[in-house]
Amino acid sequence: MHSAKILCAALIMVLATLGCGRKLPPLPPGPADPAEITSLTFDQGQVLATITCHTTAAKLVLLGKPQGLCPQCTDDLTVREEKSGVSGKVTLTDPTPEERCMVYRIRLEKENTSFLSPARMVCK
Repeated sequence: MHSAKILCAALIMVLATLGCGRKLPPLPPGPADPAEITSLTFDQGQVLATITCHTTAAKLVLLGKPQGLCPQCTDDLTVREEKSGVSGKVTLTDPTPEERCMVYRIRLEKENTSFLSPARMVCK
């Protein structure tokens, strides 16, 4: 009985040192998003979104909606403001947020490509 416990413990130690089996170096990070929301703030009843656009001459569209039950859903987003031919840091505004907590995304359009940023939320 005692030797079975030792054998079981030794087997566990050997299996624990094997790890997950991946022996390759870690993969490098993927390419950066072409546009990202760097800050969202409520200011005098409107929402100001600061966006960093990493491409040139792009069209940025600020999409927003009340937080609701599904902040990640995209079907009920509406256009709040858009600007064309932009790059670098850009400020877009939602002049009339409907609720205390709002969800925003950025859509970048350039030539035949379109990118939708991850959702960001802001509350008063």
